[in-house]
Parts: sequence; C-alpha cells; structure tokens
Amino acid sequence: MSTAKKKLAEQRKKIPIVKGYLIENPSSEKGWRLFRFWCPHCRYYHQHGFPPAEEYNSRSKYEEHRAAHCTNMDSPFRDTGYFLRPFTAKELQET
Repeated sequence: MSTAKKKLAEQRKKIPIVKGYLIENPSSEKGWRLFRFWCPHCRYYHQHGFPPAEEYNSRSKYEEHRAAHCTNMDSPFRDTGYFLRPFTAKELQET
C-alpha cells in the first residue's frame, strides 16, 4: 500500500460513524431517502439525503460521508464530519 493510501486509511479511522435510520423523502423524484439520527452534541435530530437502496447496496457500508449540521460549536463532528450507517428500528433498539 502506498504512503498516501496508508495516510488516507488512518484519517478515515478517526471519523466517527453515526447510527441512524432511513425515512422516505417525498420530494425526491429519484428515490433518495433521508437519513436521520439523534446528535448527542446538539441534542436534536440531524438529517441528510441518502442514495436509493440499489445505489447504496453497491457501496461500502461506511462510504456515505457527510459534513456535520451541528449548531454546537464544540461538537467534534464539526471537525471531521461523519459516516452514515443506517440501521433498522429493531437494530437501533438492540444497540
């Protein structure tokens, strides 16, 4: 592995993965959904657009990186953003 790839892999390890759930996006014509999760730093829900299942299933589970929507200036998410990982309601209850 090249030095640049190793450096990128190390940087990715420092970016948190947030657990959330998907909801339908009625305004999307292309099947995009909304990923929603509770932010422990802002203490409210954030949501981001999320690709259709057929597009997402062809990618890595941790590939959907987003910039943080945090309004809390002390949130560590503001520095790194986060990777989105969707869970079912049952899976969220178990974690």
